[in-house]
Amino acid sequence: MMKNIKSIENKLTDNQYIIFAVIASILSGALIQIIVFKVFPNINIDLGINSLLDESIAFKVVFMCIVGPVIESGLIIFIIFILKLIHIKRRVYLLIITTIIFSLTHSYSLLYIITMLPSCFILIYSYLFYESKNLSNFKIMLYIHILNNTLALILNYL
Repeated sequence: MMKNIKSIENKLTDNQYIIFAVIASILSGALIQIIVFKVFPNINIDLGINSLLDESIAFKVVFMCIVGPVIESGLIIFIIFILKLIHIKRRVYLLIITTIIFSLTHSYSLLYIITMLPSCFILIYSYLFYESKNLSNFKIMLYIHILNNTLALILNYL
């Protein structure tokens, strides 16, 4: 399966990969929400967005779409660095552990953490595994993060 993924990735430009990753991230999070709400139809769980509802749109744009992704992408690099220091070297283990830790930093609610898992996985996969053509893997991860948060903010206002 990894071979198939790599063959698809190799055909994409960095910009195409970023767009593909953002779409996959948004759709996977939405799919998880649909499944949870189908399995538990009476569930009333805050997805975590309500904590930002009282803030101005300018504040949300600056912090959700610029400052947050920069800080959080730096945090991902730091987590990976610490894991490497404690001798976790295999990229697949770094991917899984970092995805779980980073998802847990989005602790608005349990459902929000669960819906963040695919997005976090895609971000960290992009940093650890994607073979970029022109941009650094950090920039690839950061651009995916910025676009993902921007789309999430836009979709929240529709």
